[in-house]
Amino acid sequence: MFKPASLTKDLSKAARRELGLSQNDVIKATGTQAWRLKQFEGRGIELELSDLRQLCEFYESQGVDLDELAAHLGRAAAVPAGGESLADEPKASRLRLLFSDKLASEEVDRLMERVEVNDDRIGALVKAKIERGGFGGDITEESQQQVQELFGAMAENYLIYRLLQGRNIIEASRPTKEARTVGEFVSQWIQESPVAPEFATIEDGAPVEQE
Repeated sequence: MFKPASLTKDLSKAARRELGLSQNDVIKATGTQAWRLKQFEGRGIELELSDLRQLCEFYESQGVDLDELAAHLGRAAAVPAGGESLADEPKASRLRLLFSDKLASEEVDRLMERVEVNDDRIGALVKAKIERGGFGGDITEESQQQVQELFGAMAENYLIYRLLQGRNIIEASRPTKEARTVGEFVSQWIQESPVAPEFATIEDGAPVEQE
């Protein structure tokens, strides 16, 4: 019987593809949080055992033989196109985001869900065509807004990742005062984010230390 702890990101993707399902299909069917599955399959971020078990049970309930699929993937990885064995090469270690214990699990979930929303928007914006107009050939106002939105989404994700590590690098917002520094401007700007309350949870401090 397949052990949930043996489910890898590549095996999860292979199982989905065998069933012809997208990540969103699996998310809806299993109730797994979107950011967790996307981070797991995209970056190898560790999942909790309960999430792994839920995914395994779903794939197997749909008729996927995970043991057989894992063996197939292992054989394919063992002999690459050049014919040389990869058996002696060190395996890549799995990544794990270190979340600050200053944040409740619900706050972490909200922050990571926001990261995924931003990632999706970033992916769309970088593919947007630059429109130019006028005699000078300057980019249009719409394209300028898209560029600003792109940098805004990337900046917000950076601030979120730092917050997840236990370090809020922006000062408390002063909404009634005119910003005097770039930091104060960013602090006021982030108040428009749906995860703004999380930025009030952690004061500026040292990041989480890795063990």
